Amino acid sequence: MAAGIVDLAFFPDWKDGDTLLLAADAATLSLLEPPLLDLSLSRCDEIRLHELPFVCGHNGIALVARCVAVDSGTSRERGTMGFRWARSPAGWAAALSRVRGLIASRRASCHDYLDGPDDEVTVEISAGEYTHEWLQSMQRQA
Repeated sequence: MAAGIVDLAFFPDWKDGDTLLLAADAATLSLLEPPLLDLSLSRCDEIRLHELPFVCGHNGIALVARCVAVDSGTSRERGTMGFRWARSPAGWAAALSRVRGLIASRRASCHDYLDGPDDEVTVEISAGEYTHEWLQSMQRQA
C-alpha cells in the first residue's frame, strides 16, 4: 500500500461481477469519510472521487459520486472507464457506516461491499488486502 493513497481500480468479471475497488490501509480509508459525510448530509450534489488528492485512479478511471433523491447504485458509462455512483442521502449514510465499520474493525486485512439497490457494478472497499504495486501491475495487464 502506498502511504496516504486510496487506490481506485476496475476489474471486469471479478468476484462474480464487474467490480470497482477502493483499496488502502484503514487509516488512509478514513480520508473517504468527509466526502461520504458531505453526500449523506446533502452538502453537495456531486463529488468526483477520482480527482480527490488522495485517490489514485488506475487506467483513466473516473468515478463520480452523486447524491440523488431515489437511491440507485453504481453504473458504468458503456465503452468507457467512467462510472456513476448514485445514492440517496440515506444510501450514502449506509455506505459511510460500512466504511467506518471497516476502519473500526482494526483487522489487518478486511473488505466490505457498498451495495446499492440497483448496482450494475459492485463497489468493494478493502483495507490492507491489496498493495498499490499489485494494483498497478494488475491494471497494466488489463
